[in-house]
Amino acid sequence: MRWDWIARFMTLLRCFFQRRIRGFDDGDLWNLDTHLAILIAPRLRAFRAKTLGHPAHMTAEEWEEILDKMQWSMDMLASGQVWEMDDMDERVQEGLDLFGKYFRALWW
Repeated sequence: MRWDWIARFMTLLRCFFQRRIRGFDDGDLWNLDTHLAILIAPRLRAFRAKTLGHPAHMTAEEWEEILDKMQWSMDMLASGQVWEMDDMDERVQEGLDLFGKYFRALWW
């Protein structure tokens, strides 16, 4: 019983120092894809709401549609629902592919 408490305390202490030194702890590396989606989803939502322009080769409506697809994919990954819906894999992947393709266009 006593050793269990000490092990938990040491884990918490190690995680505290990892967060202070490098900005994240080892727990963030577990399901890193979900953790990143949790970080990206609200920022992408705010970007979509405030964006004033779009890439030169497309219209504003096309850009908004692409941002919506990216947002939907990040929301699904962040919520963990994607693992429960096999038929959503293609739709999620489409949003992730668009995110990768237009990553450099995500500036305000």
